[in-house]
Amino acid sequence: MGVLPPRSAHALPEPLAQLMTDPGFEIADFYPEDFALDLNGKKRGSSTPWESACASSPRTSAGRNSVGEPVLFLSDAHPLCAPLVGSYGPPPAPLVLTSCTEHSASVAGTLTPLPGAPLPGGLCEPPPFRGIEVALRPFTTSAAGTTFTLPPPAKHVPQLLPGLVPPSPLLGACDAPCESKRYLLAGGVEVDDRTKTWCVRDARLAAGPGGSSDANRSAADLLRQQLMRR
Repeated sequence: MGVLPPRSAHALPEPLAQLMTDPGFEIADFYPEDFALDLNGKKRGSSTPWESACASSPRTSAGRNSVGEPVLFLSDAHPLCAPLVGSYGPPPAPLVLTSCTEHSASVAGTLTPLPGAPLPGGLCEPPPFRGIEVALRPFTTSAAGTTFTLPPPAKHVPQLLPGLVPPSPLLGACDAPCESKRYLLAGGVEVDDRTKTWCVRDARLAAGPGGSSDANRSAADLLRQQLMRR
């Protein structure tokens, strides 16, 4: 109905088509047949009768056509319901929740009481309806309503939560990796204490390109002498 003109009412079910074409219905002004056109193409150029009516509507109607604050309803079985009911006062005061709050229930933000909202156990009267909703009767509510505001943005700080008990370590001192110790002996010989291996750091003691092993034998003799001295 919101995108069709009155001449397209035949595409709708008959009850809805009557709402668009019968001048006796309250929303007939929303589907005028004659209205002024702005040939210059200005914004809001089509001056329909209901546009001026919406502009001069009372504040309650303007509020229904705007985006309000998020409203949160909590059952009386929720852990936050009792603190929320207590915030209604008197005097009413906002309920600020943080991660450290005892009854935060993992919710962070501000809960502000709704003026005139019924509390759990109170009588809630539905607004006047037409149609099938007219059969609604007053009932006892079991929930509390509040406006919910997110906490102000802050820079994230990676840290452990207060009261955290770290688990016991599973590894002991014997599970620590064994670091090898290297000793550099005289003559450029390096000994690894963990692997019991040695290598010649001095290029003059290494075997030459011709494959001579005299240098290796000299290095082995030098290593044997150094180990005997230790």
